[in-house]
Parts: sequence; C-alpha cells; structure tokens
Amino acid sequence: HFDAAQADAIAAVRSARDVGAESTPQASYHLALADEQLGQAQTLIRRGRGLAAQRFLVRAKADAELAIALQREAEARSTAVERHEHIEDQQDNQHRTGGK
Repeated sequence: HFDAAQADAIAAVRSARDVGAESTPQASYHLALADEQLGQAQTLIRRGRGLAAQRFLVRAKADAELAIALQREAEARSTAVERHEHIEDQQDNQHRTGGK
C-alpha cells in the first residue's frame, strides 16, 4: 500500500516544482523538506521498512502540498499588489490631468 503513497508524494513534489515553489522562500523550504522526507522514505523502502517509510511519505506529500499553497498565495499577493499599484497610478494620472 505504500506504492500509492509513494506515487502521491512524488506527484505532489513534482507539482510543487511545476508551480514554481522553488522561487518563494517559504514554499522552497517546505519543498526541500518534502524532498528530504521522500528520500528518507525511499531508503526505508529499499531496506524493507515500509511502515516507517509510510510516515515519511505522508509527511513528504503534506509538505509538498503546503509548498504549492504557499507558492499560490505568494503569486496571489503579488498580483494583488500589482493591481493595487496600477489603480493608484490611474488615480494619480486622473488627478494630474484634471479627471480627463
């Protein structure tokens, strides 16, 4: 049953990379944790310690999913800031041109 957990963890780590989690400090940190836990799980699987590996796989998946969420949040914040600045620029331009 840890085959499915391993596939899920690998997919979550891959998805985190795909959304650019390495470019945001908090997301990158959790992606690194996921990588480390996935590596530990794979070592345990090779040693026949599937139950112990299962715990690392669950944690790896959770950290990868957190990395995805943190990356998406960072992107949303960045977009919101850009939009806010754009609105302020438009308002400044209207004030300078007398609302025309």
